[in-house]
Amino acid sequence: MNPIISPRPTNRTTPSHQFTFSDPLRLPHSSSYHHTGRTPVQPSLRYLLVALVWWCGLGTVVADSEPRALYWVGFTDKAASPYSLLLPQQFLSPRAIERRARRGIAIDERDLPVNPSYVEQLRLLGARVRYTSRWFNAAVIDVPPDLLPQIEALAVVATVEYVGKYYSPRPFKKKKPLPFKADYERIDLPYGFADHQVRMLQGQALHDLGFRGAGQLIAVLDGGFIEVDRSPFFEQLRKNGQLRDGWDFVDIDGEVFEASTHGTMVLSTMGANLPGLMVGTAPGADYVCIKTEDTRGEYRIEECNWIAGAEYADSLGADIINSSLGYTTFSDTSMNYAYADMDGLTSRASRAANLAFARGMIVVNSMGNSGNDPWRYLGVPAAARYVIAVGATDYQGERASFSSLGPSADQRIKPNVSAMGENLAVAATRGYDVISSNGTSFSSPLIAGMIASLWSALPNYDQQEIFELVQAVGHQYPQPDTELGFGIPDFLQAFLGETASRSLVYLDAYELLMVKPPEARTWRLLLVSDPSQTAQITIKNSLDQVQWSKSISTTADEELRVEVIGGSETWPPGLYSAELRRGERRQHLIFRID
Repeated sequence: MNPIISPRPTNRTTPSHQFTFSDPLRLPHSSSYHHTGRTPVQPSLRYLLVALVWWCGLGTVVADSEPRALYWVGFTDKAASPYSLLLPQQFLSPRAIERRARRGIAIDERDLPVNPSYVEQLRLLGARVRYTSRWFNAAVIDVPPDLLPQIEALAVVATVEYVGKYYSPRPFKKKKPLPFKADYERIDLPYGFADHQVRMLQGQALHDLGFRGAGQLIAVLDGGFIEVDRSPFFEQLRKNGQLRDGWDFVDIDGEVFEASTHGTMVLSTMGANLPGLMVGTAPGADYVCIKTEDTRGEYRIEECNWIAGAEYADSLGADIINSSLGYTTFSDTSMNYAYADMDGLTSRASRAANLAFARGMIVVNSMGNSGNDPWRYLGVPAAARYVIAVGATDYQGERASFSSLGPSADQRIKPNVSAMGENLAVAATRGYDVISSNGTSFSSPLIAGMIASLWSALPNYDQQEIFELVQAVGHQYPQPDTELGFGIPDFLQAFLGETASRSLVYLDAYELLMVKPPEARTWRLLLVSDPSQTAQITIKNSLDQVQWSKSISTTADEELRVEVIGGSETWPPGLYSAELRRGERRQHLIFRID
């Protein structure tokens, strides 16, 4: 299927569980998915991209005098490679190498690039090599079909598979800038029209603690990102250097801000940052836009592009991949999958998603919008074992009727978790408009952004620990179903549960600490104060009622420790907020008493 987005659902089915929220916000506009034109940019050519594909002859557009088709060519081996596992900087960025080292992941033979001499043999026979796959030791080429016998006869070639129709590169057309307002009307909610979809996941609470995705790199695989290079929704990303240079594996160039608005809307649910209008689930994260989806047809080549995009994300050192894409049926029906293929192993893209996980990344993927269709089930790569497949809910937390169903063909729980996907807020591509839209396309990035925020709070966790933790805080845990999986995750609970077990919650350069001594049922409030300064400390319960308050003065040589008398013996279980006030300056943290 194409990028996963759905029209307004009808004939809702009602799950047995209840998960109630207040009345929904009314968004100012409503729209459905549509394609528009291209908006090119000129990103710089990175050494890394050169190292990966310099031998492929990219960037040369020639007139096609004879029909061509697209093929996946698998090679026999990686023998006599000029690359060495001892010199990973030849094919991985410093960030990618550091991520592997930090998470204890070895660099192995799968990471070595394809032997350039093998690729050159294809070129000498008249094939145009679009890109190569390190993980599968393969190349994707376009070539006249009558040259296939010569290619298949090469000693270095193991397999040749037809993967799709060849489309000539689309003409490069510079579009006039779209008009943007000089100002916009804020609403009295910090996340604007996205407030509810963030709060459903307790995202605002995690952000309030200072964890907004900083230090995390999210790769967004999609069909195009029109206006991301100019839209005010992403101004902060551009201004702060949070938007990395991307790559287009469809037209084989650096122009990603083109072809489709789908990726723009997906990115907005994570990276938009216009307080009072729309703020996403990871406004502090870095992003790279990668174009893998061809909007002109549906063929297996898009799975190949997906693999190339995932490998590119790996080489850049990405932590998370969001993929609001899925594949079940194709324009060439001989390529169609059956439900039995949704086992996480049959599809090459599903296997690639598992390889991405093994290399330290978390792949978050939409379940699909086939819940009302005869197919009903998920697609690939959502079926992969180590993909967090995300279903869609409505405003109240009930399954949206269009959201695809699990389980996988081998009876694993899918979806893994769920998030709002019906009538949620996304950024429009002109003005400062926020529109409402539907689809698991948007449930997925909501979760991906929150994972980035959580991972920034728990940086020493590996991908397996984060994967399991996100499922464990779903509202249906430990009794998942095939509609919502483990349910809607509570990311504040994820953080608090883990930090409480480590006896520490911290805020703002360790000026205010809540310490839970081992085996104790009380919390200590540790205040490291400036000399001769007065501070007011107030602790409130979840009803905003003052539980404990004290004014404190310190001298130059004191490190003040104040014990919060009570703990779970006298204070009821629940969430508490502590405020430290020094003059006009305030700090907050949240802690839990079990």
